[in-house]
Amino acid sequence: YYLQFGDKKRLAKIFPHLVAYHKWLADNHTWRDGSYWSSGFGCGMDNIKSRLPQDINPMFSHGHMAWNDTNFQQILSTEMLLNMAKILGRSNEKAVAEIASERKTLFENAESFWDDKTSYYYDIMRNGDFNYSKHIGAYWALIAGVVTDDKLHNFVSHLENTSEFNRPHRVPTVSADDPFYDSNGGYWNGSVWAPTTYMVLKGLEKYDLHSLAYDIAKNHLDNVVNVYKKTGTLWENYSPEHTVQGNNSKSDFVGWTGLVPIAVMFEYVFGIHYDAQNHHLTWHINLTDRHGVKHYPLGDGHFADIICEKRNSVCDEPQITVNASCQLNVDIIWNGHSKKYVTQSNILIDRDSDVK
Repeated sequence: YYLQFGDKKRLAKIFPHLVAYHKWLADNHTWRDGSYWSSGFGCGMDNIKSRLPQDINPMFSHGHMAWNDTNFQQILSTEMLLNMAKILGRSNEKAVAEIASERKTLFENAESFWDDKTSYYYDIMRNGDFNYSKHIGAYWALIAGVVTDDKLHNFVSHLENTSEFNRPHRVPTVSADDPFYDSNGGYWNGSVWAPTTYMVLKGLEKYDLHSLAYDIAKNHLDNVVNVYKKTGTLWENYSPEHTVQGNNSKSDFVGWTGLVPIAVMFEYVFGIHYDAQNHHLTWHINLTDRHGVKHYPLGDGHFADIICEKRNSVCDEPQITVNASCQLNVDIIWNGHSKKYVTQSNILIDRDSDVK
């Protein structure tokens, strides 16, 4: 929110509460080695059958496991809190130093969730073995930034494998080769959920895998729109195999499914990303149709109309129009090419050649 709108006052207000919550989790949801545990309800993925032994309740028990998604989320939490502390001039405080120390430990321990044979991150069972449940929570590793270059290709390849996560509606919450995979969704045993798909997209963006992010986002948006056309509403989750809502799915669920026609479309189908602090808009253009956003918020009461005209092919250089109420740096990227512009009195100036 701060990066999008630059609201430092809000950041200062919420920071101590976020630090306190992180500290509470560290005190109450960790094992002796500092790794984190959760439960089906705790992580939000209520009923994944393959995650815990079958004699343990998947919703309410921690199973004495180290939960990979919870650990990666806490790494992300430390990164966010350290960034906030730097912006707010609070980096020298004791609580912030403790968070920095924990971040180092969690990063070192992240390797323990990785299995070289299958190139995937798994939860760790009580006896130290992997549970070999290929659930979507492992992809918090991307947004947490723990995936090293030597692991990245093989880890991400699961998202493109049609026998695993590349189903007709991408991306299911468990791999299609999971023994409990439900082609109709089964709630968290195969359904496609907006928050987990958005998490995957954010992680791919962090590693500059914009083309794959576009493919997944376009597929997700198209499927959600097609179900909307059939049913007249948005759903809590969707079938990974059929153009229908998931079984056990609630209707009129804008909630997080509102991510799809807004954030997923703007950020990954249109490819628009904005940094309010530097008045910098980056636009990864993949579509050939005319597209864009009117009244796009730039923070501090400023807005912009940003339009890309129709192209004959993805190879054609995009022709864009940007009408902004403040000076704005604009980078456009398409098909392996890029150009840098700055707006001056609503005229785009090439930042490299000073040519309009």
